[in-house]
Amino acid sequence: MTDAPVEKYLRTIHDNMKQRCLNPNHESYPFYGGAHPAVQIYPPWLDFETFKEDILAEIGPRPSNHTREDGRSVWEIDRINSYGNYEPKNLRWLHWRDNQANKRMAKKSRKKRTYLIKNGENQLPDYLQLVDGIYNLNIQ
Repeated sequence: MTDAPVEKYLRTIHDNMKQRCLNPNHESYPFYGGAHPAVQIYPPWLDFETFKEDILAEIGPRPSNHTREDGRSVWEIDRINSYGNYEPKNLRWLHWRDNQANKRMAKKSRKKRTYLIKNGENQLPDYLQLVDGIYNLNIQ
């Protein structure tokens, strides 16, 4: 039996994973399901209960319940190979600040630069700075 906060947190991760990989209308789909090659989900993990059991067995529960100022957990599930799939042996718990440096969006890419600028306004996250066409991480 999984406690309610863990269940809710894993369900959110599961739902977000499916949306990014399977929903062409999701804002992140171009970088996951719409990428070439597409990021895929290990088929048994389409079922939440199987996903939850495998995650808890493989990488265990979140290392702590610490949260950021906005209430979100400091721990995120990360794909070890950021170009790989959501599948066994490719996931781990990672502190959110460390995870920012591992995101494909943080790497220099013309395609992603276009995505981060909408309606002529800079939409860069706080942790990225664009200097001379190169993204610099601003993690403090």
